[in-house]
Amino acid sequence: MQVLLSEEALKRWFATNDPNLYSEFAAEPITTTVARPKPAITSDVVERAINDAESLIRSSGATSGVDRIHTALDGYLRVACDESGITYGKDPNITYLFSQLRQHHSAFQDLGPRAKDITQIVRALSSVLDVINPLRNKASMAHPNQQLLDEAEAMLVINSARTILHYIDSKLAQDKRSVRRSRF
Repeated sequence: MQVLLSEEALKRWFATNDPNLYSEFAAEPITTTVARPKPAITSDVVERAINDAESLIRSSGATSGVDRIHTALDGYLRVACDESGITYGKDPNITYLFSQLRQHHSAFQDLGPRAKDITQIVRALSSVLDVINPLRNKASMAHPNQQLLDEAEAMLVINSARTILHYIDSKLAQDKRSVRRSRF
C-alpha cells in the first residue's frame, strides 16, 4: 500500500474514494468530506459545477474547488426558486436566495419537533452562506487572489456548502412527497 500511496494520483484517489483505507496507511491525516451532492432539483449548470468541483478537489485540492461549489449552490438555489415560482430579482447572492426559499417555500414552514432549535441552526447556516460569498471572491481561485484558503479551511467551506445543499434538497424533496400524498 505504501508503494501505491507514493503515486500522487493514486494517493488523491484513495483519500477521496476510500478515506478509511487511506488513513490506515498514510502518514498524514485527511480532511473528512461531506458526500458529493446528488440533488433531486438540478440543472445542467448545477451538475457541471458539482462535477467540476469534485474533479478540482481531487486533482488540485480543495482551494480550487471552492469557486465551483459556490457556483453549484448558487445555481441550485436559483433552480429551486424558479421551480417554486419564487422571484429573486436581477443579481441575488446565495444568502438572499436561501432567505427567499425559507420565507416563501412550503417546505420550510414546518420544521418539525424542536422547531425553535432548528430555526436557530437554519439562521446559522444563513450566516455561513453570507461568509461563503467573500471567501469565494477574495480567497479562492475564482479571481487572481494574493492569499488563498489553506486546504483544511477550503474543505470546511466546501463541506458547509454541501451540507446546506443536502439540507435544502432534502426539505424540498420531502415537501414534494407530502404534496403528492395529499392529492390521493
